Amino acid sequence: MRSQTADAAAPTPASGLDDALDELRAEVHRLRLEQGMAQRTIRDLGAAVAARDEFIAIVGHELRNPMGAIVVSATNMIYKAEREQAPPPWLEPGLSRLERQTRSFVRRATTLLDVSRLATGNFHVDRDIVSLGDVVSDVVGDLAAEAEGAGCELRLSIEPGVIGMWDRVAIEQITMNLVSNAIKYGAGRPIQISVRSTGEDATIDVRDHGAGISEVDRARIFERFERAVVARRSKPGFGLGLWITRQLVVAHEGEITVESQPGVGSVFTASLPRAIHEPPR
Repeated sequence: MRSQTADAAAPTPASGLDDALDELRAEVHRLRLEQGMAQRTIRDLGAAVAARDEFIAIVGHELRNPMGAIVVSATNMIYKAEREQAPPPWLEPGLSRLERQTRSFVRRATTLLDVSRLATGNFHVDRDIVSLGDVVSDVVGDLAAEAEGAGCELRLSIEPGVIGMWDRVAIEQITMNLVSNAIKYGAGRPIQISVRSTGEDATIDVRDHGAGISEVDRARIFERFERAVVARRSKPGFGLGLWITRQLVVAHEGEITVESQPGVGSVFTASLPRAIHEPPR
């Protein structure tokens, strides 16, 4: 009799299978709930990123537009002051300082616009025939006062006839970012900027003799919001210049590299396909 009671209480294979199926259904239900929550979180994050990028674009426009007019006004006043027979001695240096500060502000606003366009895929390469030497020479001239203030001598070497199909504004920004970076971290030492042809490509080389970059930091300096650790503590900026530079170079199907040793300095090289034949000579 006891044996029959024990047999009746023991779970049958069918009831054990039902229990396992119930547990499986509960686990599937739980996973579906978690998947739904994850999808909602992803949608919310995507909307937040889109709103941030739109905000950055608006801020960039709002900051840059009025400052552009101020730059033009300061430049015109400098031009007139240089031609006056007896301008006040404080006028020209004061205007020059205003012009430098405003140009720096405009570059920061332009950085915000570049981030927005590149992050949202709205940047398009507007190719035209461009003299690389002319563009680099103009940018170096614009940065001469900034370099002088940092104690850096800009030494420019341009190979003649380096022409390609590029976006001029993008090439200006690439050069501006690389030279500004060298001025910022160049420790008041000379900076060499060179333009040369390498067959089907053209290159912009910017060499500084500053603190240099460690191997660990070199692996990440082209990422957004990243800078060398030694510089992050003391140098202002968004940490976006090299990321923007790399995106603009890649948009031209080019490549950017860096060679550096701590305590020796760094050389950044932007290689750009020329995309046109050598001009006749």
